[in-house]
Amino acid sequence: MTSGWDLTLTQAIGFALYVWVLSRVAVKPVVGLLDERKATIQRTFSELDQQQAELTQLKADYESRLARLSEESAKREAAAQAEGERIAAELLSDAQRRYQDLLLKAKGDVDREIAKARISFRDAIAQSATSAAEEIIRKRLDTPLQHSLIDRYIEDLRRVHV
Repeated sequence: MTSGWDLTLTQAIGFALYVWVLSRVAVKPVVGLLDERKATIQRTFSELDQQQAELTQLKADYESRLARLSEESAKREAAAQAEGERIAAELLSDAQRRYQDLLLKAKGDVDREIAKARISFRDAIAQSATSAAEEIIRKRLDTPLQHSLIDRYIEDLRRVHV
């Protein structure tokens, strides 16, 4: 019979051989696959981190561009408003100038018409005086008639100057 030590030694050698064969045949390829998978996962995470960093940078760039565009838009709007106000001021100034020109022209026209009316009125008074003088000459002047005609002439002159 064999001793217990022989059996234990045989079993230990068999188990060691089994572990060695298993490590060569099964464990190394599985560990290699696991290491390879781990490396792939690490590369993927690294690429994801890099892509996330790029996306963060891209987002920051877009936000910066959006802020600049918003700023430019506000500046253009302010410039357009200022230009509109300037044009409105020019139009108002031009309208006021034209109004003043028309007012001066109308005043000149009125003054000319008044002058013409005065001349016409003076001509009418002169004609009236001439007619009165002719009437006096025809009737042979007497003193009360003469005073009456002179008073009427003076009254007409007063109306002309008023």
